[in-house]
Amino acid sequence: MTVKKYIEEIEKKLEESLSKDFQQFIPEIVKNVQKVSLKKFIDEGDPVLDLLVFKGIFDSVVSKGVEEKLKDQKSISIIEGVTQTFLIELDEGKPLHFTINLN
Repeated sequence: MTVKKYIEEIEKKLEESLSKDFQQFIPEIVKNVQKVSLKKFIDEGDPVLDLLVFKGIFDSVVSKGVEEKLKDQKSISIIEGVTQTFLIELDEGKPLHFTINLN
């Protein structure tokens, strides 16, 4: 598999599986996956990342994006499937979060 084909598949899967709230992070996730995947392809001849490596990239990008958004807005509501999570930045700069089921 080529790096280009792998990245196209990753992007397609992310678009299909992520909610609207998380789709804003797809370009940054894809950019970071592409960097690591290209290095792996050059070193090993295979662009496919281990699940833990992909999860690390995904978590890092989403965490950074949510933290930046929380600094700007002081509160965020994220709907993912049947749950809604609320993040609220308290005066101490520490986020408070809670989740409710929507069904």
